[in-house]
Amino acid sequence: MPGLRGLFWRRRNWGILPALLLISFLLSSLFRFGVKDQDFYSYYYIGKGVAQGKDMYKDFADNKGPVWYLAFSGLYFVFGNNLTEALVISSTVFDLVAVVLLLELVTEWFGQSKWGVAGDLLTAILVLIFYKSLSMGVLIGGLYSENLANIFLFAAFLLFNRKRDWWSGIFFTSAIFTRLTFLFFGPMFFILRWSGKTKSLWLDKWMLGIFCGFGLVFLLLVYFGSLGDMINNMIKFNISFGSLYSFADKLAGLGKVVTLDIRLLLCSVMTILGWGLVLWRKRWGMKLMASALAGSSLIISFFCNGVFYTHQYLQFVLAGVGIIYFVIISGGLRAMFIPILVSLVLATVVTFPFYVLTAKALAYPNNIRSVPALPEVTTHKYLQVIPFYPSLYFSYNRSSPNRYYDQFFLSKYSSLDPNMDIIRYEALSTTTLKQTAFLVVRQKGVEDVMTKEYLQNFKRKFNLRLVRTATFNGGEMDVYLTGI
Repeated sequence: MPGLRGLFWRRRNWGILPALLLISFLLSSLFRFGVKDQDFYSYYYIGKGVAQGKDMYKDFADNKGPVWYLAFSGLYFVFGNNLTEALVISSTVFDLVAVVLLLELVTEWFGQSKWGVAGDLLTAILVLIFYKSLSMGVLIGGLYSENLANIFLFAAFLLFNRKRDWWSGIFFTSAIFTRLTFLFFGPMFFILRWSGKTKSLWLDKWMLGIFCGFGLVFLLLVYFGSLGDMINNMIKFNISFGSLYSFADKLAGLGKVVTLDIRLLLCSVMTILGWGLVLWRKRWGMKLMASALAGSSLIISFFCNGVFYTHQYLQFVLAGVGIIYFVIISGGLRAMFIPILVSLVLATVVTFPFYVLTAKALAYPNNIRSVPALPEVTTHKYLQVIPFYPSLYFSYNRSSPNRYYDQFFLSKYSSLDPNMDIIRYEALSTTTLKQTAFLVVRQKGVEDVMTKEYLQNFKRKFNLRLVRTATFNGGEMDVYLTGI
């Protein structure tokens, strides 16, 4: 397609791709050994349903964008129930593509390194290791919406820089409809446009691409009758979720996670450094401002979204990598000896604890999947897991009785007004209730409050009676059946 011509990586760098692919695959292969984030099972569960003809918003409850669920539908179409293979391969490919686009972007912004292919390979390896240490998480990890949204974001900036404005708008829209908080990267495009020669921002092709992208998504959702459900799941729930936390709570939470993780502290420092360099080096001012804005957008999105997860620091990568790369290439080879050496040490220091800790954590069995065979589960069509362990739907090969398998949508601890979802959940038919086994998981006291809340709300309504308590390595499970 003519609009995408020139998106590919520089010709001299194609030779280093096999090495980067191997490194990405070996690091993602850590997922084969155990602990995976429950979110991955949740996304895969929805993707499986979409691949089987269900609606991603009417039949399920989750707060991500439609592009994200379509991606998981594609993973299920390719890998079926081979979840580990799907995770390893998708993590390998997504991270590699993101890093390739990111390096190409910062190269266009700050200039080509004069080291040759060897220097490009060294830089790419450092960036890839750093990026994957963020994308995989510490002790537990999976495939997150930022992994895919970053690909769209970096492609959008790259196309924007190459004046492929319409396609840039389409890719940016794709990032937003993968994870909503990527809206906060929008100001970067405005600043980059204002810094250039074109001033007709509101009339240019980039805005047309945005309108086309949003219009296509809304038309498709209207056609399938799920636009209202998307707004409830993706927008209203996120706003309600974020409103549970006060500004002081969010500020304290941000300070805590940053100071506990050296990688997060590094990204924060890079954002501050970027703003400092904007004032110091006029030649690079707008490009550095864009990188600093990338880090700032994460902080803004945190205060709007309400909860700060480690993997959201993927949104800081553009700031961190851009500024590090600028420091590396801003002088001659002799002048760069110490920055190069410092970068090597820094990359080792900030990533080594991650890989050591993750390897140790993955050496232990994933207890929540080592579950006993329960006749009450095998003889019922549906399974309702309480509070939130979607991996059990795959372990027992059972579906949820309706879209509200996600406990968070029914809890006052995650929503200011869960009543609408509670009322719909209470409307489960007698036939569906009789075909459902309710499985209450107690794992080392985790989420006891939400479990208690669920039983208070629905035990009497559904006439739930305890029929079995089973133990597994790490916790207990109570099986309830309806007495209706």
